[in-house]
Amino acid sequence: MVRAIDPQTLPISVSRERLIAEEDVSVVLGYYVEAAFGDALRAEFQKKAGKKRAAHRIAHLLQNETRIALKERLSLQPGVDLDEMLSDPTYLARLGEVIRERLIGGSDAPSLRIAPKPLGRAEADLLLKDGVNFGLIFGAEAIYFQDTVQALQTDEIRSRPVEAGKGKGRPFSRSPQEGVGEALALPLPVVHILGVHADWVSDDGRKAKRALMLDATGSVLERSFEHPVALDVVATLHLPRSGERDFHKKLSAAYDLIGLPQINPYEASRRADDKACTHRFWEGRVPSVRAVRISGSNPERTLRDALCTLSDLGRAVVVQPNTGTEGDCVARFEATAYRQIARYIRDRIGSDSEALIREERGNVCFLPETEKEKGYRRIALRINVAWNGRHFVAESGYAQVAPDEDHFVASRGRGGALVPLSTALAHLYRATDNGWVRATPNEDDLARIWQTAVQAAQALNEGLTESEYIKLLGIDLLIEVDEAGRFTFLALEANPRPAGLAQSWDLPRTFREAVEPKVTFGLFEFIRKQKKKQGLGARDWGSDKP
Repeated sequence: MVRAIDPQTLPISVSRERLIAEEDVSVVLGYYVEAAFGDALRAEFQKKAGKKRAAHRIAHLLQNETRIALKERLSLQPGVDLDEMLSDPTYLARLGEVIRERLIGGSDAPSLRIAPKPLGRAEADLLLKDGVNFGLIFGAEAIYFQDTVQALQTDEIRSRPVEAGKGKGRPFSRSPQEGVGEALALPLPVVHILGVHADWVSDDGRKAKRALMLDATGSVLERSFEHPVALDVVATLHLPRSGERDFHKKLSAAYDLIGLPQINPYEASRRADDKACTHRFWEGRVPSVRAVRISGSNPERTLRDALCTLSDLGRAVVVQPNTGTEGDCVARFEATAYRQIARYIRDRIGSDSEALIREERGNVCFLPETEKEKGYRRIALRINVAWNGRHFVAESGYAQVAPDEDHFVASRGRGGALVPLSTALAHLYRATDNGWVRATPNEDDLARIWQTAVQAAQALNEGLTESEYIKLLGIDLLIEVDEAGRFTFLALEANPRPAGLAQSWDLPRTFREAVEPKVTFGLFEFIRKQKKKQGLGARDWGSDKP
């Protein structure tokens, strides 16, 4: 028996006072399936039922087990034909995939609105008229990527000039609801953000058959297209952790072959994926952590000499995989613990992999008044840096905080937390012989944060042409404070497929400045200029050095 859903449990996107629109039916159907069959379906998924098989099972339940009960219980807007939706195999299959993602993700996993009918050519042309179609190509769960689509489209809208042809205009003034669909009113090309799963790309790689987009309400809606829409520029983000780099390599090679401009092409991204390579580009150019690479197959052969180069200051070392991490397989050792380090590299990182050994740096921890029970936790700053067509600019970011005082900084999936920069910088402490002492940066220190991140991005792109640049990347910084209270910021890692973009905030220039959620304005400045410079030939963007 299908139980009625408490309206208070429905997400904000579904109005609790109005009849259900066709775009919101997918959300409500998902809640009904989870309420009625969630436990049984989760048990099936634990047996590793494949993605397609699980989606087919959910579609079968919707089509056969719940159709009558749903028709009796759902209050639909006039003209919404539930029978038609539940008879559409494409809609049911896609809905089954999304419900599966939510069931695996748990009760806090977001819902996703899916339009039941594809957009015709005329509708799509009107919606995407005279703009640049910026495809965010992803390969992991759509439910966890929709907030990135919303954040970037919101930034694009807020960065548009207010009045056409009147000087520079006043940026940052629009809401998403005001900006969607206004391409014809602006002097500069509008950038349309399309979140496109790799499975939704046409065989020739140039078009999207389906996409996550903002609708007229400012909310994300998944749409399909009767005729696939052309992509003008792409960025590769949100890939499965397993095989992430190979996935990026494959996608990027296909885009290179057809000449589709990329924001983060693979060949440049390799410099950031390989942490030892990253540090070589930074050495002598950027304040950074010293690090060396060790082979997992025979760590003893080079371990002692490598550790000697890092231990001259008497510091401990941190051992981690040379690629990936997110807090996984990261451990601290005394620099003289050769045998323990070698064993750790072989057993935890793997004999067929490479390890990175870096000096332990960063003597500042995070402790807000409201979370004292978690102790003094390690912290790193993530700064998003973008190319605006003239230079790299540090625009936004957040702080990454360890789960507790015994662990290293980790991703949210591994228990870490993302904290607004303004909050993090206001709750820093430094360990001294007399206990923990508050460490408060000043406005000059803020400027050095942005300067260090920009220097790191510049150095990593050294020797490349503009078309080859990583034009949006996350730079991770560690913080140190000396006994006189002077701050130093050290580049730790670079991320060519930055996560957490939707949790990013504008960078404060002063501690009195109020900041808003933001990822980047500069990247859209670059894309608009390229489109305007090349006219309609967005795929002919040049590769000259700027």
